[in-house]
Amino acid sequence: MRKNIVVMTKSYKHGGYCIAGIDDLGQWVRLVSNDTKIEGAIHKNSIFYSNFYGEVEVLDYIEVDIIKNLPKYSQPENYLIDYSKGFKFIKKINLDAIIRNRGYDKTDLIFSTITRKIKNINTSDNRSLLFLKVYNVIFNYYYIEQFDSYKYEMSFEYGGYKYERFSISDIKMRKKLYTKGFGEWFVDSCDVVFSLTDKYEHDEMYYKMAAQIFITSNNISNFK
Repeated sequence: MRKNIVVMTKSYKHGGYCIAGIDDLGQWVRLVSNDTKIEGAIHKNSIFYSNFYGEVEVLDYIEVDIIKNLPKYSQPENYLIDYSKGFKFIKKINLDAIIRNRGYDKTDLIFSTITRKIKNINTSDNRSLLFLKVYNVIFNYYYIEQFDSYKYEMSFEYGGYKYERFSISDIKMRKKLYTKGFGEWFVDSCDVVFSLTDKYEHDEMYYKMAAQIFITSNNISNFK
């Protein structure tokens, strides 16, 4: 089975990538491998095109061979890819066209609560990917000496609620924050693909990640 998708996120996951996009029907598709050691992440050496120079990037419209739908309790959108066929590049897509033709996802709360992690999945609205516009955004890059850990996080408002300290797995945004250095950075609004993780073993919680961030605000002079 073949699917054409617009790649909406390419983020870090266990040494590989989490790649997800929207198919021709406007439905979410998360591409996964059968490597359970890295929770189905796509290997770094497997994201190159078979018909085009380069590797899969965000907003590429691509063709991919699917073996089967491989849903998880927390991630029903998962599809197992056929590594032997590779990815095929079709064309580049403009974000404005996606917003105009498909629009944002509709939800009152981001994965059912305003917290950055959840204990239980809401089976009545079992989604693990959302494309949303958020407002009054604060990006934060800092270091925790006790754990020798660098943190990339964002806080924001959506639907009249404040959301605090969502981890950022967006590759380019992390690099941008690293370049700017420790501190807080503000934008009026941005478009974000949010992803819900598998359950973490250490606390048995599902975490909400900012997997891809598109800064579209007209007032971003303090974040260039």
